[in-house]
Amino acid sequence: MSTEDAGHDVKSIIIAIVPKFPALVSILGSSAIIRKVYKSPTKRKNIYHRILCGLSCSDILASSCYFLGTWLVPAKKVGGFGLVFGASGNNATCSLSGFLTQFAICSPLYNGTLSWYYLLSIYFNWSERKIRKIEKYFHIIPIGYALISSSIALGLDMYGNVEWLCWIKPDIAEGEEPSNAQMNFAVFQWVFLFGPVWATIAFVTTVMFVLYRKMRENEKKMEKYQFATKRTRPDIDLIKKNLESEGSPDGNKNEDNWGTFRGSSMKNSSSITSDDGKALRTSSLKIKSSGTSQGDGWKKLRKSSKRDDEGWKKLRQSGATAKVSLRDVDVEAQSSDVPTTRTSQSDGWKKLR
Repeated sequence: MSTEDAGHDVKSIIIAIVPKFPALVSILGSSAIIRKVYKSPTKRKNIYHRILCGLSCSDILASSCYFLGTWLVPAKKVGGFGLVFGASGNNATCSLSGFLTQFAICSPLYNGTLSWYYLLSIYFNWSERKIRKIEKYFHIIPIGYALISSSIALGLDMYGNVEWLCWIKPDIAEGEEPSNAQMNFAVFQWVFLFGPVWATIAFVTTVMFVLYRKMRENEKKMEKYQFATKRTRPDIDLIKKNLESEGSPDGNKNEDNWGTFRGSSMKNSSSITSDDGKALRTSSLKIKSSGTSQGDGWKKLRKSSKRDDEGWKKLRQSGATAKVSLRDVDVEAQSSDVPTTRTSQSDGWKKLR
């Protein structure tokens, strides 16, 4: 029904204007997330950021519908607070608003998908490679359910004005008989939106609780195997209190005990430090003396190596001279033996003949 005489109620004005501001902020924030993921090659390859990008895209569509608000509602439409403020659309724009409003179910379903990712990666310790095999379902389920439910409601002519938006609440004209689906539009509201949203809230809450328990158990295990790295120091106040408790009522013995304890501790510290200092000095002297002796040894070793080199040179020279002398002896022997053998051979032939 519509009327021209009804005025705008204050509640109608507030409900038409206020949602535009958070919707605009949501659009800007989601756009920034998409831009950040798109510009980073590393984040584009990451499953978490791709799910976050899908969530941001669905949020932009829903926030755009909330920002347009009553502008898509048919003009001169009367709602629960009187004449709808800012209504300037028609039945077609109302159907568009209803379709986008129902498609907004994609956002909470993407939140459930993100919880599934946390559960698989943290609780079940799935690797990115294993999760990537089922990643397509993280996008198919929310987008597919939103698209199918929106299309069914549009096909059954279920969209109508709901205060500052259009959604599943058909406008039945006077004298027009509603269909069975239109008469049971409340069932479609629960099946298409209210039911999935509450189921997602329960699922996300359960997952967060399970992950909290898991992380808490891991922290307890880590605390169980932690070891102190700093050296513990005696509690001086506790020792003083124990010494005082052993003293007399007048307190003289208390002071004597505490003084004896401090004196013994100072003596122990002084004796330890003096002994350590003597040992340190003697060890340093030994190191210096051993260093000096090692230096002398290296000098002697270098001198002996030089002597060895000179001996090797002399040995090579003597070997060369020996080879030359032997070569001369062989030549002389060969020159003296050849003619004698030839003479003896000729004499023998003569005797044979």
